[in-house]
Amino acid sequence: MQKNPVDSPFAAGTRVSELRVVGDHDLASFGARFGAAALDTVVIAVLYLACLRLPGMGNSVLALVVLTGIRLLYGALQLQFGGGRTLGMRAFRIKVKPVGTERGRLTAGQAWLRTAVFALPAAVLGVGAYLSILDCLWMLWDRPNQQTLHDKAARTVVVRA
Repeated sequence: MQKNPVDSPFAAGTRVSELRVVGDHDLASFGARFGAAALDTVVIAVLYLACLRLPGMGNSVLALVVLTGIRLLYGALQLQFGGGRTLGMRAFRIKVKPVGTERGRLTAGQAWLRTAVFALPAAVLGVGAYLSILDCLWMLWDRPNQQTLHDKAARTVVVRA
């Protein structure tokens, strides 16, 4: 039985032309995605700063764990239960949709995987920021779906809502 190339976007021999966007939506621009991410970062920073006021948060390892937890919960829960949109995505009128399926809703697994691949590398001290930057810039040269690495891992695309 031959495997559908869309089943694994990282598999050898996957042809980019076989990936397809669900529906008639246009892909979101880099500017809209950047703006949404910036707004989400502000919201996460406010939540994080509020958590830093809690007793025992002077420990830098604990603070990093809390920040990573906030990023995971903030992103995954909104994507899963908010129609594929975070607060920033709502403001910039974009949303996350699955690739290669006729269903327009993300599964819980896609929401959590996409968020984890985005949030967890940033927690790696020393190289985390570089990995996050590479992940986000990936869409600038990815064709045809302008996917980031976290989009590819979860088999999603970001479209205008």
